Amino acid sequence: MQWEMERGEPVVQGALFTRDFLDEGIVESPAWCALDDAAVGTFRQAVLDVYRSFPTDGKPSEAQTEDDLIWKVLALPGWEHVTLARTFLAEANTLEREVSNLVNEAYGLTPEEVDLM
Repeated sequence: MQWEMERGEPVVQGALFTRDFLDEGIVESPAWCALDDAAVGTFRQAVLDVYRSFPTDGKPSEAQTEDDLIWKVLALPGWEHVTLARTFLAEANTLEREVSNLVNEAYGLTPEEVDLM
């Protein structure tokens, strides 16, 4: 199954979830099977509304993508339990940036060279 947004882009583009989970795991889950077409349509419309408000014309940062797209979509079905994961993810992202900055500095990379990566 490959869902498409209204502009024709496939929904499945990143690595947040495995392809198997998106293609099979979700649609075979009891929660998904219990949904009727109207509920799916309502959810799809809500996701499209979030997607339309996301600034796709620029180059949004990872943090902006998480705040303005991913977390808003995950909140739609009421997944409040992702808050703890979000805290850990934020801490991991901070550590990743710090390590990346140290590596860039160790190699003597300029900001322009880092932007090319």
